[in-house]
Amino acid sequence: MTNKYDNGYESNRLSPVKEERIRENLIDLGKTGIFLGALFLSSILLAKGCVYWDKNIQPGWDRHCDEKIQELRQGPRSSDFYHSREIYRR
Repeated sequence: MTNKYDNGYESNRLSPVKEERIRENLIDLGKTGIFLGALFLSSILLAKGCVYWDKNIQPGWDRHCDEKIQELRQGPRSSDFYHSREIYRR
């Protein structure tokens, strides 16, 4: 993209206003990326805490986590095994 200046010469540089706008957009994009990355990492840590942090959980603290922990301790249910066998037979 070329800009024609008053002296008749052309330049490949963007206008200072466009450069500033692009710089601001890149900064905003970087901030958004950092925020989304932190959100993603915190969700992973919370999910791992739900599964592995079972020694400090009070009864009824979070029913979903308690149920998941019990399922992991008990292993697969026989109905799940039967259902998976039915799928492989077809």
